[in-house]
Amino acid sequence: MKNGEVHRNVRQLAPKNDGSCKLLPFRQNQQKMNVSIYDYPREIWVTIPFWEILVKAATFLPLITFGIFGNIALLCIIFTIRALRTPTNMLIANLAVADLATLIICPVMFMLHDFYQNYVMGCVGCKLEGFLEGSLLITSVLCLCGISYDRLTAIVFPKKSRLTMRGVTVIIACAWLAGFLLALPLTIYRNYKERQWKNYLETFCAENTSFLPQYWHVLIGALVWFPLSVMICCYSLIFLKLDRYQKRVLNREHPISVSYKRKVAKCLFVVLIVFIILRIPFTTLVFIRYYRFLNANSDQIGKDFQILWYVSHYLMFLNAAINPLIYGMTNDNFRKAYNKTKIWKCFWKSGPVKKVDPRKKEPAVKIIGHLQPRGPCGSDKFVIFSDWVIQPKQEVQTFESRETKSSQLKATTDDVQTKSERKSLYACNLILADQFQGKQNNIQSAGFI
Repeated sequence: MKNGEVHRNVRQLAPKNDGSCKLLPFRQNQQKMNVSIYDYPREIWVTIPFWEILVKAATFLPLITFGIFGNIALLCIIFTIRALRTPTNMLIANLAVADLATLIICPVMFMLHDFYQNYVMGCVGCKLEGFLEGSLLITSVLCLCGISYDRLTAIVFPKKSRLTMRGVTVIIACAWLAGFLLALPLTIYRNYKERQWKNYLETFCAENTSFLPQYWHVLIGALVWFPLSVMICCYSLIFLKLDRYQKRVLNREHPISVSYKRKVAKCLFVVLIVFIILRIPFTTLVFIRYYRFLNANSDQIGKDFQILWYVSHYLMFLNAAINPLIYGMTNDNFRKAYNKTKIWKCFWKSGPVKKVDPRKKEPAVKIIGHLQPRGPCGSDKFVIFSDWVIQPKQEVQTFESRETKSSQLKATTDDVQTKSERKSLYACNLILADQFQGKQNNIQSAGFI
């Protein structure tokens, strides 16, 4: 048990066989009790084994290193490649800044608080510890809400409602301001305390127990429930919009025509599941911690709870470390930029790039099968858009593969009897290709592919 964990209780504790300590009720007159005439009760002193410190430090070190590298690489890519400085990517860059600051500051302060029974960070650390952690985490999740809304406007709403650079600047400023304001009570209602015993100076960071336990409900709402609700609403609308578009334009059973939808659904699933898994444990433990503190008769801080408290914080910091993978590596433009960096090439070597004759042009159309509804084209076989519309990540085809496609195209168009029918067929499919390409561009600009 550590100082600063107990706020409504005095440290006159009875040691138990299982290593936990029962907390006795706090009385106001005990605040003025002169303890300088008593020796510090060694029975309540808990020393963490060296192997436990080593294991915790060893688990945090790769997490911090990986997260810092990923967020710095993401920021370098966005700010060095002019084409990637879009409103959507500015939100992702702001998320990377918040996550980078979280990984640099919060794990170190958490380990110092966890490894020592006495509070070793002093008055400044007591005021800033909760404030910095709370403000950075809140700013990070508010950026996630902004990214979700931007993806919603890219696919569901008209193009004129997309976020502009000015709108993104306002969202970023509001996210940081809201994070600082919501975390401000953690500075005001936490105070550094010292208690001089006869043979020992006890230091701890005490919280105002009449206000902060209730205020933690507000913080949990800002950290978990509000962003989770926004993300579920936005991504549900996106999925429903794509589902309606698929039924209206393409045959649902065709594997190529629905590949883009599966990719988007997979990305949405990963985003939501990762957020829930990494945030909910911390939320649950916060409620358990303060509800148990309110009941002084049964309140105990055991070793099991301390381990779960450590794991919940580790998962929160893990979320900050893997955000560059979720919001950067799922985008094809970011993946290509990652592959060109020198550090990335040291770990992952990309395969050889095929060289093609630039004078050779790829066929403009390709057969993919039946469409539903058929439309005014008057033919059972539809010639529709080229591979680069449906699968923008496909490698450039060789000269031989283009010749094969040309022969297939010729064999199909021979089925049309007259020249007028061929013109009508071609015009119809150009319209469909333009519609589908517009939807694909919106999905790509939203960062899904």
